Amino acid sequence: MKYLHFTDLEGAKAIKASGHIKKAGPPFANAVFAIAVGGAYVPSVQQTKLGRAKNRLIALLFTTPLLPDVAFPEEVMWHLDKLPIDIEKVMPAKFAAEKYLDDSIPRDPDTEVLKIPLHPFTMDDEGNKIRD
Repeated sequence: MKYLHFTDLEGAKAIKASGHIKKAGPPFANAVFAIAVGGAYVPSVQQTKLGRAKNRLIALLFTTPLLPDVAFPEEVMWHLDKLPIDIEKVMPAKFAAEKYLDDSIPRDPDTEVLKIPLHPFTMDDEGNKIRD
C-alpha cells in the first residue's frame, strides 16, 4: 500500500535523509500520520499548520513494511516513535492531493474505518489499544 505525508521542505529533506517519519507528539495523538492513497483530501486535517512543519506544501509518496494501527479516509496512524519508509516520489502537495486522494477506498459504513489491512492490537486495562 502507498501513503502520502504532507510536510514542509525542511521536513521532507530530514525524512529523506533519515528514512523515517517521526511521530507528531502532543497535543496530537502520539502517532505518525499519513493518508492512504485512495483516501480523502480534507485540508482542515492534512494542511494544518500545527506541529513541526511550517507549512504542508510538500508531499512524500511512500511505502512502509508496517501496517497502520488506525485508518480513516482523511488519515492513517501508526502508534510508533518513528515509521521506516521508502520514498517513491516527492511532489507539491496540491498535485499529490489531486492525483492520489480520490476517496476511492471502501470503508465500514458504521465506523468510517477504511477497509485496508491494519496492524493487530490488544487492549490494556483502561481500554486503550496497544500495538502488539
